[in-house]
Amino acid sequence: MWLQRLLARIHGHPGPILIEGGEAYGGPFLIDALRKVHRVAWLQLAPADAGDPVALGNRLAEAVNSALEATFLPYALPYTYSTELLKRRLPLLGPLFIALSNAEFSPPLRDALLELSSEHAKVIALVSGTAPLGVWGLHLKQAELALSLEEAETLAGPFLTPSERETLWRSSGGAYLTFISSVRRLRGEALPHVPSPQGELATPGAQALVAPELLLEVLMQLGRYTEALDLAVMSLPERVAEILKEAGPVYQDQGLLARLHLLLESLEAPARYAEEVLEWRLVAAYSQSAHQPVLTDVARHLAEHEAPNLRARYAGTLSDPALRFAEAQRAAAAQATPITLYQLGRLHPDPSVGVALLKESVRLAEKEGRPYDVVRNAGGLAERLIHDGNFTDALSWGEWALEAFDRHQLKDGQRRLRLLNGWAYARLLCGQTNGLYNALAEARHLLESTHPSLAVEFRSTLAELSFVLGRFEEARELCAENLRQSSRQDLGRFAVLRVRLLLEEGEVERAVEEGRRVVALTGGEDPFYALPAALALGMGLAVRGAREAEAHLRAVLDAAQLEADLRLSAALYLMQLGELEFAELPDALRRSLQSLSKNGLFLLSGPETLFAPIWETVLGDERPLRIAALGRAAVWLRNQPLELSERALEVLVLLALHPKGLSAEALHAKLYEDESTKLVALRSAVSRLRNLVPITSHPEPYKIAVPYAFDAFACEAALAQKDVRGALELYRGPLLPQSEAPGIREARLYLEEQLRQTVLLSGDPEALIPLAETLGDDAELWQAAHAALRPGDPRVPIVRAHLQRVARDLEPRYN
Repeated sequence: MWLQRLLARIHGHPGPILIEGGEAYGGPFLIDALRKVHRVAWLQLAPADAGDPVALGNRLAEAVNSALEATFLPYALPYTYSTELLKRRLPLLGPLFIALSNAEFSPPLRDALLELSSEHAKVIALVSGTAPLGVWGLHLKQAELALSLEEAETLAGPFLTPSERETLWRSSGGAYLTFISSVRRLRGEALPHVPSPQGELATPGAQALVAPELLLEVLMQLGRYTEALDLAVMSLPERVAEILKEAGPVYQDQGLLARLHLLLESLEAPARYAEEVLEWRLVAAYSQSAHQPVLTDVARHLAEHEAPNLRARYAGTLSDPALRFAEAQRAAAAQATPITLYQLGRLHPDPSVGVALLKESVRLAEKEGRPYDVVRNAGGLAERLIHDGNFTDALSWGEWALEAFDRHQLKDGQRRLRLLNGWAYARLLCGQTNGLYNALAEARHLLESTHPSLAVEFRSTLAELSFVLGRFEEARELCAENLRQSSRQDLGRFAVLRVRLLLEEGEVERAVEEGRRVVALTGGEDPFYALPAALALGMGLAVRGAREAEAHLRAVLDAAQLEADLRLSAALYLMQLGELEFAELPDALRRSLQSLSKNGLFLLSGPETLFAPIWETVLGDERPLRIAALGRAAVWLRNQPLELSERALEVLVLLALHPKGLSAEALHAKLYEDESTKLVALRSAVSRLRNLVPITSHPEPYKIAVPYAFDAFACEAALAQKDVRGALELYRGPLLPQSEAPGIREARLYLEEQLRQTVLLSGDPEALIPLAETLGDDAELWQAAHAALRPGDPRVPIVRAHLQRVARDLEPRYN
């Protein structure tokens, strides 16, 4: 009766609900009953969570992921990231109940969850005591939660006398848990367990006292390593070093290094100076930029011990490049471990040696390390490959690192986002932009208010992607925001894209002015900061045709330790100036240039009218005519854009579709819906086109008289090679979507279905999901995308929800 009465109140109210009284008045039992019939994301806060946004975010992620039965929300990020993501996705993922126990420990989280209340989510907060009504729509106070005498009698059953039942009811004040606990004591029965998100817990006051040593062993056996470390620090400090071998990686994966830092710094000697403790003290302190005091203790230990892993971590904190490399070398020489090889591979000045070391670090991590080590090392390898200009291999390793992260169900959301951003940049340079924009835009939006440093990285990549996609206004805004927030030293790095945008818009003098400004502001800084500024100035001067550009561009090109993409830009502008031949480039840079897609070349060079001949040289494609008809149409002849009428464009595309040519009658049939249109109209259209594009003359079959590149053919060629990502990159939209010419309509439908079928058979989620999003209600594509996703991929619940929506929408049609 009691349960049914209150559940009816909860179900009957559409808005957010506040439940007073905590465990005593039965709040957890109500939530437990709800989750038997609804999807309920239930999180329970502890006092230690208060004021720790990442710990609160982890609680929320665990609750929502459990309710969705999939990894959706990331760990290791502030709760505001997850609440913003839920706000965007609940219309698709709902309906969902979100229950927050001990809400008084974090009013900010409570309020953020309250904002999610809608037709898609019902929010319930449970507080231990009483609370003001506030903005909660339904406030279940203790008086309403209290058992009536009739409800108490029903719960007590026939085993107690009416007098005993009433006495217990009055003494309990009607509190549900207090009453049933009293009943069971009187009967001599075990006290009830209290439901919680983690399972059933002992009734407060009924827990048995356990010796710390025994409790520690139990916690370790259960895999509750963070709780074990808390206990060891408080009661068994001599066990901390041992426990850290398991607990340290868990704290790191869950983004709780701030908490670990406070915990370990509370240790006293000798426990705080144990080697394992020093290593994790350094990791935790470095994450909080509080490592200088710890470095003194670490240096003292390293003066007497080799400590390879500790030394490798120490090397990563040093500012002097020579000392950093020397310490990393010494650590790896002492012992090859996943972390020592990783650190040395990152820092080695020789690209081939560095890459080989990082590959070996991945193999060693797979053999004797943890999944986190595998993913960290693979991600480091991808970063090194991008730095060195091996973009194709970086693409493969970046994707593999993401797959490994999801496969092992790691939780460090910050690391996954950094992997995603690096992989996205490699994809951009290699010409695989399909589906990237939405992922980057959403992550950037969510990070703006929750993780500013990560937001800068995503803003940069999104600005570059937007530029390549022709979204120039958005690219300008993102670039301007980075420049506004940049330190003085970093201005040159952000100014490169700013100058590139100005050059694309023909603002050459403004580009030169911007370049001079950032050179003045970064002059005298480390080459890492000064050379990007020199590149920005050199780009503007080169387009202006000033000889002064060469010195700036040469300085960048010759800086072997600088990132390859900056050096490649310098090379392209030197080629445009006529001061460098493609064949004169070092082999490594020449290979890097040839691995770039046209998107990559467009990003790293300048306006197509100036750089198209250079792109042709790099890509080895010197066909004079280029026809783009998929999505937005464009035609270029000898690197000059042509303005064609709609009819002329249709004629050109029909001829491009038939390289051997078409007779006048065949072309007429494919061009005109109305068969009564006379041939003279066709000949007139061809004649006008011939004034712009070389077309053979009648009476020969009409055909294009020069070699040409045609994006529809390139797309078909990619499909024939099962390169579905390449095909999707080329397929920017339907073939001349506005055309009603019979021949074009037929070719359009054929290519669309060819693309769809090949993507369906590919099993590649990076192709299936973008195409499913494009086509919208294609259940077969969504089904294939769902089947293709690996367990742990955060897109699983989104794709599943799309599939369910499409199935619901299609059901009435079939019925």
